[in-house]
Amino acid sequence: MHLGFGNAAPGRPWSVLLAALIWTAPACSSDGGAPSAKVPHAPGVVAALRFEPPAPRPDSSGQNDMVSLQAPLSRHGVHSVLSAFFKAITAESRVDLSKVVLGNAMAHSPNTTATSLLSSWSRRFARERYDAVDATSLYAPQDVELFEQADVRRLRLRKDFHLAPGPSELIAVVALNAPDELFGARMELLLEPSDDGYKIRAVFEDYTLR
Repeated sequence: MHLGFGNAAPGRPWSVLLAALIWTAPACSSDGGAPSAKVPHAPGVVAALRFEPPAPRPDSSGQNDMVSLQAPLSRHGVHSVLSAFFKAITAESRVDLSKVVLGNAMAHSPNTTATSLLSSWSRRFARERYDAVDATSLYAPQDVELFEQADVRRLRLRKDFHLAPGPSELIAVVALNAPDELFGARMELLLEPSDDGYKIRAVFEDYTLR
């Protein structure tokens, strides 16, 4: 806001001029820009009001009518969800699985049709004894590889990715140390951020490496 005053004309007290400024309402400019007001004044007095709002910053969608801010999720949260996933499997608990897996999550494997991840594990629990496996022995957390969308695009010719992450998603690649009849040798888990941490949206399990 800019406000400038010259010398008041004789016989025009400042209180009258200030009252005129307060009484006059700002009007929007004809070009749709910031609101402004020009106040009639006595000779020797210059008064102008102009409001300049800051320009909005565009969001990721290219629209500039809303700016959304989201704090990045901790990579530690990735290891928490992986640990919970494998503990749920070795407990043979569909309820615990549903806490870390999205309801529409899909299970993928070579030469098969994708199916519901939760339904797939329910069938596996009925066939095999996963509760005899120690979840902490299945993989080494320090060997888990994490990839963002840009990493996958850059490395696709050198690494064999089967899942495609979105802009805010991650792929966790886990080499498994587990009995051949229970697990594949390698898992890709597609992780989607949510309000309460990452959730698993898809899993690719590769049995061909056994």
